[in-house]
Amino acid sequence: MAERRRGLDLDHCLLVMRTLAEFHAASVVLHDQDPESMSVYEQNFFSEPETREGLHKFVSGSLKSVAKAVDSWPGYSERYPQKLRALADVMLDRIVQVTQRDDTAFNVLNHGDLWVNNMLFRYSGAPDGLRLLDFQFLHFSSPAIDLQYFFNTSPCEEVRVHHLGQLMQEYHSTLCGTLKAMGYPHKHITLEELWQEYDSKTLYGVYGACCVLPIVLADKGIELEALMESETGHNSETYNGDFYRKALQTMLPKFEEKGVFRC
Repeated sequence: MAERRRGLDLDHCLLVMRTLAEFHAASVVLHDQDPESMSVYEQNFFSEPETREGLHKFVSGSLKSVAKAVDSWPGYSERYPQKLRALADVMLDRIVQVTQRDDTAFNVLNHGDLWVNNMLFRYSGAPDGLRLLDFQFLHFSSPAIDLQYFFNTSPCEEVRVHHLGQLMQEYHSTLCGTLKAMGYPHKHITLEELWQEYDSKTLYGVYGACCVLPIVLADKGIELEALMESETGHNSETYNGDFYRKALQTMLPKFEEKGVFRC
């Protein structure tokens, strides 16, 4: 396992993109050959009624905790806390909407929880092998779901800020190459279409940044059951660390630019 608080460097992230693209491409071919193979993955974690109450508390409480932390950040406290609080109570409904499958679009089997602790790397000096773990959140939808989640939870800051385009290109070229090698007969998604999908799922990136990234960067392990018990906010120490503050300060303006705070 890589060091979760350090974040993945470019070599690790490029390997993740290649592995994810191969996994996604295989699911596309399988679905084309056997459409019923994906029927069990039509519902996702957010749309299941039995998990809704706990998820709402977790998501809403996380955004309120982030807003409370941002209250103390000069240059951000005037602009973002109220937007985060306004988003908190509607966030789960909007996540359900953004993760719904569009049958007219390009869909893949998403891993659903693609962050650094669900990966095992092999090394020969540089990382040269990867195995994905923990497939309990699989769902068939836009590939941008996995991409938004990964980019907003797992790369180091330098990669997240400067190499997103390179990683998207690596993912796209591997996806198309794998589809071609497997004899997929239909039109491939273009890089431009992939970017459009990615931008349209930015809200899911907010979920990753505000609900998952604080757990990734926490000094100590966090009990998830406790996080799902309170919708008024969580331990402020989780959200006030230097790593998290620096990361979110680069993310918030980009989220705003993509319109996620327009409820």
